[in-house]
Amino acid sequence: MAGRNAQQARCQARGCGEHASGVVEVELPVTWEASAEYTVLTLSVAVCDDHAHDVGGRARGLLEARVELVQLLSIIERAAVDEVAARDRIEELERDLVEAEGALDYQRERADRAETA
Repeated sequence: MAGRNAQQARCQARGCGEHASGVVEVELPVTWEASAEYTVLTLSVAVCDDHAHDVGGRARGLLEARVELVQLLSIIERAAVDEVAARDRIEELERDLVEAEGALDYQRERADRAETA
């Protein structure tokens, strides 16, 4: 803030009303889509000394969350694909087990018939 406006500006934190001592740049993600690249809308927020650190930290946290969104969605997608593959494998093993049980029953019947013959 420059000139007379710096002396007149108030902290924009709700309920504060203290004289602003500086400006914090707050970058807001424009979209929350699953892409690694994104555009931000930058806001300049007048804040007092008490709120400067808190507002800046929250703004950084918001951008970190936007970056993590893509990573988390990737992890979820991989887990879903792995789960489908695991279910397919389980179904395959269950079919093999049924087939093996049938073959075992057949062999037992043949053995029983051979003993009685």
